[in-house]
Parts: sequence; C-alpha cells; structure tokens
Amino acid sequence: MKRQRWRWVLLIGLALVLSACVSTPKLRPTAPTAAPSATMEAIPEITPTPVAEATVTVSAEPLVDPSRRAPTQPLWQYFQQHFGFVDCAQLAAASQRRQIGYQRQSHALLAVLDQSLAEIALVAQKLEAAQLPSEFALLPLVESHYRALASRGNRPAGIWQLMPATARGLGIEISNDDDGRLDSERASNAAIQLLVHLGQVFNGDWRLVNMAFNAGEYRVRRALRQQRRAGQPRQANTLAVSAITHDHLAKLEAISCWVLAQAADGKLPTLADPQVLVALPLAQPIQLDFLAHLSGLSATRLRQLNPAWRSALSPDIAGLTVLLPTSHAPAARAGLKQLQALPAIPWRNWQAQAGTQNPLDPGLTLDYPISAEQLSAIQQPAGSPLPNTGSLHWLPMRTPASTPIDAVEPAPVADQLQAQRHRVRAGDTLSAIARRYRLKLADLLRWNRLHLGSVIRPGQALMLRGD
Repeated sequence: MKRQRWRWVLLIGLALVLSACVSTPKLRPTAPTAAPSATMEAIPEITPTPVAEATVTVSAEPLVDPSRRAPTQPLWQYFQQHFGFVDCAQLAAASQRRQIGYQRQSHALLAVLDQSLAEIALVAQKLEAAQLPSEFALLPLVESHYRALASRGNRPAGIWQLMPATARGLGIEISNDDDGRLDSERASNAAIQLLVHLGQVFNGDWRLVNMAFNAGEYRVRRALRQQRRAGQPRQANTLAVSAITHDHLAKLEAISCWVLAQAADGKLPTLADPQVLVALPLAQPIQLDFLAHLSGLSATRLRQLNPAWRSALSPDIAGLTVLLPTSHAPAARAGLKQLQALPAIPWRNWQAQAGTQNPLDPGLTLDYPISAEQLSAIQQPAGSPLPNTGSLHWLPMRTPASTPIDAVEPAPVADQLQAQRHRVRAGDTLSAIARRYRLKLADLLRWNRLHLGSVIRPGQALMLRGD
C-alpha cells in the first residue's frame, strides 16, 4: 500500500511540473488613454516592426496625398466624431483638476489654438489616415504647445518632443545641419508610426499607448507584469509608473474634454481652406529665401512652418518636403518646375545699382547661362510685374559679381574674403559656411582649431584661409 501511495504522489507531482512548464500566453494590454510627454526619455529598445495595414511609415512620399484637405471633414467636427478613448463624464480626479485649470486659462489656450491651427489640421489628417483616435491631435499641444522647440544633447525636441534615440530609431536624421524632429511633417509621420506600433503592442488600449509614448514601451509592460503578479486588475490609473507619466495622461484627457466643451459653445477658431498646409516634395536643395520668393510667401512665415532648416541651403535628404499653405503651393510648384531643367546651383538675390547693367538684360555673364524667358519666369513666379533696374533680382550665380550687392550678406563677400574671415550670424553652421565659400569642411575646422561638435556663436570670427 505504501508503495502504491508513493507512486500516486510521484505521478501527481510530475503532472504539476508538466503543467507549470506549459507556456502561458504573452500579456496583451488592453487600450488605455494615451498622451505623449515633453519629458519622454530615450527608448532605444523601440525598433518599429512591420505592422498591419494601418501602419504609418516614414517614406519619401508624403504620408497623405498633398491634394487632400486636412482632414476630410471640418477640423473640430472630425475631432468630435473620432473621439476614441477619453470619457469626459467619468474623468479621474487628477484629470478633473487639470480641466478646471484649463478652463481658467481658456483665453490663452484659444490663442494657442488659433496660432497652431494649420499644424493641428495637418496632424489630424495623418491621424485620420492611420485610423487613430482624434485625441492624439492634441498631444503636441500637451508636449510643446505646437512649438518646434529645439534642444542640445540628449534632450527632447520638436512639437512631439521626441528624444534623439527614439527619433533615430524611427528614421529621423539628426545632424548639425538638420534636426528632423523640428520638421513637423517628418516628426509627425514618425510619431504616428510610433503610436500605431504601440497601439498594436497594447491591443488598442490607448491610455496605455499614451503612457508608453511618455515613459517608454518596456516600462509600461514591466508595470503591467507587476500588476498581474500582484493579482491586481489591469488599470492605467494604478500603474506603477512615474507621477509625470500619470500627469501627462491627465493633461491629455483634460485638454480633450476642454476642447469638446469649447466646440459645443462655438468658441473654437476655424481654419480657412487656403490656410491648410500641404507637404511639397523637394527634388534638390534650395535656399529658403529663394523658395519664399517662388511661392509668394514671406520668408518669416516659411521659416515658422519649416524650423528644421538651419542653413542657407536645405539639407540634401531623401524625401525632403517643405510645408506651405495651399494658397501658395501652386506658385511654388510652378517656380520649382522652372528649375527642374537647371543644375542645383545657388541662386543669389542681387540688387542692380544705379548706372550698372540690369541683370535681366542680355549679355550679363552668369555662372550658368539660361534663357531670358527662364530668367524672367523666375523673377515673377506668382505673376507679379518684372522688376526694374535698381530692384532685387534672383540670379543663378555661385560667386558675387563686381557691381551688384548680395542682399543677404551684411557686407560684400569680396570684403570678407579680403579680410580672410567670416563673421558668424544667427543660423550659421560650419558645413553651411564651408559650402558658401567653397571650402573643405576639414580645412575650415583645422584653420579655426574646431571639430565637428564645436558650437559657433553669432559675432564669432572664423578664418577662411590658412596661415
């Protein structure tokens, strides 16, 4: 009998061991409310994997057809109809407190919405294409008030406040000449790609997605495992993540409900069709001021929409686009079409002086000869009358002529070359200065005892020749 009893004990023990070895299904979180934060830390472990049909990828082509208006419905109507996960009738106490604070700041918040309306519509268009909840259109409002904030070192930047490691993992280039996080088009494509990826990881639980955007995917997964092991129900509000991450979610929920309330009262600003932004592909580098001339848009507004451009020439990046209002896109397309048959050489803004040759007259020696018709078309891309002698003209010239004055330089380039130095201005970079004077970057660095990571400041004098 004892032998039989021991046999049964052994059999039962073996059965228990075998059952423990059976693999348990991986945790698949369910959708909580999510909203990224300006304190988002580096997430080197996030390597976006191919996802289902809803995947948004960063590619050379714009995420959405530029001819489409953004979004397909009026902006705030779209926002209300695609509300996905915030329940304004059952907000947590922290979200309610945040909403009261936003209500007190309504005047300032409405001003922020008015200033960033075109960018909000651009993000809403991308969210609609990716079938993501409309609350995420307000995520950059929580992160940065839709300002393309720059940074140095291992710090977040751009309207989405992406960390360098996260941005690079999503295909965004970050260099001395170009920080793609400041480009609303590229950064929004990458951020939405990340949201789609997190949506798959957490099974569409958008509150968890928001927390993962802020704290990192693996921090949230680790906290969910801790919840499960403690026998607790899976709840975003009790997740063991930082107070900053919980507050970030509260902010997104509160601002979303504030927007709904303002929309119901008819207080939200509206976006006119001509103000809607389109992403215009660029086939070659081009000076920002020159593109402003071609489009008829002020250079100041063009810089506001495209703050990633740090140098005189746009970086030569595959799939580079420029954001423009739809009202100026046709003129920009027409002007760029005129340049397609010409090589990618610099165009300079010249002013003809009294008694000198009009740059539009035949016979002027240019670095690249073009026809009078082509030259005239460049001067009046938007149908404005041709300039007269004494006015500014855009000419294809690599080097300054003897008589005209370069309107962009604080002093004639010839004088600077004679002094063998360049006075640094705001926005200058070492590589842009080297290109401007047709120098090797290595020589410029050696002559000034600098290296690739050196910081240059406005007013600093750089030697343009060796000893």
